[in-house]
Amino acid sequence: GAAQLGAAIAGVGQAIGENAVQYAKIEATLQGQKDDLEIATLTGQYDAGVEAIKLKLKQDPNYLGHEAVFTRQVSELNNTVIGSTDRPAVQQALRVRNALRFPKEAVEVRASALKMFGEGQLAQIDRIEEDLSKTAAESTSEVDRNDAIRLYDALLRRAGERGFLSPGQEQQKRRSFTEKVLEKNMDVLRRTDRSALYRMDREGVFSALDPVKRLKILESARTDGEREIQQDEHVFKQAQDAVERDWSAQANQG
Repeated sequence: GAAQLGAAIAGVGQAIGENAVQYAKIEATLQGQKDDLEIATLTGQYDAGVEAIKLKLKQDPNYLGHEAVFTRQVSELNNTVIGSTDRPAVQQALRVRNALRFPKEAVEVRASALKMFGEGQLAQIDRIEEDLSKTAAESTSEVDRNDAIRLYDALLRRAGERGFLSPGQEQQKRRSFTEKVLEKNMDVLRRTDRSALYRMDREGVFSALDPVKRLKILESARTDGEREIQQDEHVFKQAQDAVERDWSAQANQG
């Protein structure tokens, strides 16, 4: 009897032990699932925060400072996200995952910043090109005209040395500037001195300008000239009519 009782007690103890092990496994599985869910949630928060930082940086004109700002703000975001959980396993998973992703994200931010900085420099060159080509075209002083041309040429050289323009782009910008100077100069002469415009065109001064643009300005000059002739004829006819009326009135009175 005692032996049977002991065996029964031993069996119960073994069953309890097996159940405890099973319960522990279930608990570990549930906790692991809970950790996975929390990791997924916090990972989403971190990624959304990183994208928000990138988006805001695109509105910051201090492009060369983007990488430093990104590094600082992402570090703060990372600490906040990891600090929002008290689960060591979740914290460690987030640290490893975010640390592996950060270098790639930083490189993308640096590349984007340099691209925007370069585009800003090119836009500024375009604005300066417009201003200096206008100055060179409208200047009545050869010294001022040459100064504007030299200033733009120096600007292109610096842009090329700093890598904002390739050699091909630099040459294209020089051609563009030359064409704008010639086009603007022709247009000024069209409005102020058509005789000089025609003479300089015969001498080949504007030969480097696109033929279509050149012909369009010459055609406008011809149209302006014909309009002025018509206006002059109209004025002359009015004056002639006034004289004839005066003579007629005097004859009637005489």
